[in-house]
Amino acid sequence: MSGSATFGRDRAERYYAGLKALFILLAENPLMARLRDDFVRPVRLYPYRAHVVAYVEQADGILIVRVLHGRQDWARHLT
Repeated sequence: MSGSATFGRDRAERYYAGLKALFILLAENPLMARLRDDFVRPVRLYPYRAHVVAYVEQADGILIVRVLHGRQDWARHLT
């Protein structure tokens, strides 16, 4: 079920806008999150409300690897 079906379109759009703003902030400040080198491919994890954003630094910004719900086994998805 999608976020808009569950929470309504306005709320889903606000959540998406917040995620997008976070992505821009992380791209401009890639060291904001602590490096988690306990995974096969080290990533940085940053919480956003009910989700966790996993990303890696690149020469021209960041690459968002996954956006996982906090209840998901994110360690399993990143190993």
